[in-house]
Amino acid sequence: MKNILIQQDLYFTIDGVEKNPKDMSTESWKVLDEKAMRSIELHLSNEVICNVMEEKSA
Repeated sequence: MKNILIQQDLYFTIDGVEKNPKDMSTESWKVLDEKAMRSIELHLSNEVICNVMEEKSA
């Protein structure tokens, strides 16, 4: 999963940072976080996806 997010330039959204970087708007951060979350969901097996569908952030 890490490699997929790196390829999509989304890994930094889950790299221990919970808030948007100072040089990025809150809206831009929310969009990237949402993209990362959906990418993770798309690559999970059906057994695992049920456990993460309620998460609010990647």
